[in-house]
Amino acid sequence: MACSEVSASGHLHYWTIGPQRRQIWFTVQAPQGGNWGGGQAGQAPAGLSPFAEAPAGRTFVSVAARVSRNGVLNFWAGLDNGDQLGCWQRPNESEWRTWSGSGRLSLFARRP
Repeated sequence: MACSEVSASGHLHYWTIGPQRRQIWFTVQAPQGGNWGGGQAGQAPAGLSPFAEAPAGRTFVSVAARVSRNGVLNFWAGLDNGDQLGCWQRPNESEWRTWSGSGRLSLFARRP
């Protein structure tokens, strides 16, 4: 499972769930087609680095990303129990923020 999204600054962001579904990996490419997070230009996504770990006893089942009208890049990850985790990044920034202010991902919405 993987997803990608182009931020307001033109950077291509790419996330994928690892084989054990306990970790999300991430890389980014500059607008002019530069290197993938440390990989070689023109090659498959390289330079993947850990983005998030699933909470103890849980696994990731989905990932999604969208840019809002105001240019904020939003990222969500679904867990096997139905919980949704998320974070966001402002335009032209590299820092990821959460709604709870702790960790890379925070609880976005509980399953009803």
